[in-house]
Amino acid sequence: NIIDVQTLKDVLVAQAQPTGNVVIDFLNTSVRPVVTYVLLSLYVYVKYATLVTLFKEGAGSMTIATALYTPDDQALFWGIINFWFLDRVIKSQRK
Repeated sequence: NIIDVQTLKDVLVAQAQPTGNVVIDFLNTSVRPVVTYVLLSLYVYVKYATLVTLFKEGAGSMTIATALYTPDDQALFWGIINFWFLDRVIKSQRK
């Protein structure tokens, strides 16, 4: 869907334009980072709580490792790696 991708690109470019209102521009540029930090903090808290709980229960190191690094964590990790590195390779090959 090339049209959908172009529409998304146009929307993102339009959102990045300053409005001239300092408050609105600040909120526009800070929402995504704040949401990212909140979600990352929640993720770290859940992993830490899991670690502490399993450690207190006397779980073995393999049990703890398996509980902390699940297939969902692997997908998240590799998705981030792909976003930061593979995306740049693909963009450089288009030029």
